Amino acid sequence: MRIRIFFSGLCNGQFQRIRTLQGSSRSYSNAFSPLELRFEPSYRLPALVVGAHILALAAIFYSDLPKFTLTICTALVALSATHSLKGFIKPGRDDTVVGLSWYPDRKQLALVLLSGAQLQVDELRQKLVIPGVIVLSLVPEGRLLPIWLMLTPDQMSAEEWRRLAIVIKWAPPPQRDASGQG
Repeated sequence: MRIRIFFSGLCNGQFQRIRTLQGSSRSYSNAFSPLELRFEPSYRLPALVVGAHILALAAIFYSDLPKFTLTICTALVALSATHSLKGFIKPGRDDTVVGLSWYPDRKQLALVLLSGAQLQVDELRQKLVIPGVIVLSLVPEGRLLPIWLMLTPDQMSAEEWRRLAIVIKWAPPPQRDASGQG
C-alpha cells in the first residue's frame, strides 16, 4: 500500500508532491517512534539536590519550631542529603540506571542498568516535566516500591531531551493490569 503526501501550497503556480511513503506493518500507529537513551553523568543534578536540601534547611530554621524538633528535622534533612548524594559520591553500582528504552506504541518501558540488564517497568506512577528537570516515578516488574529517576538536559543531547519530554507528556504510559500482574 502506498501513501502519498502532497503539499498543497502554491510553488511557481503548481502543486508539488513531496514524497511517497511505503506503508508497512512496522509503522507506528500513534506517531511515536521508539526512544533509546543512554545517560551521561550529570553536573547539574548534584547541585539541584544540594540546593533543594539547603532550601529545606532554611525553611526549618526560619520556622518557629522547638529546639528538639529543629534538631530532629535537621538530622533528617542531613540524612536525606547523604542518601540522595550517595550515587554521585560513589558511582558504579551494577543497579545504577544508565539508560532508558521506551516503545510508546507497545506501551513498553525498560530501564537499562549499568550491568547491561534491562528492567521492565510495569507502571509510570508520576511524571513531572519542567524546564531543566524531568522526574519519573517508575515501578519495575516484580517490585512494589518505585524507582525515582531525575534527569537534567546535560545528561543527553538536546534532541533526545526534546523527544523524551514529548513522549512523557503525550505518549500512553505503561500501566499495570487491574489484577496487578503486569
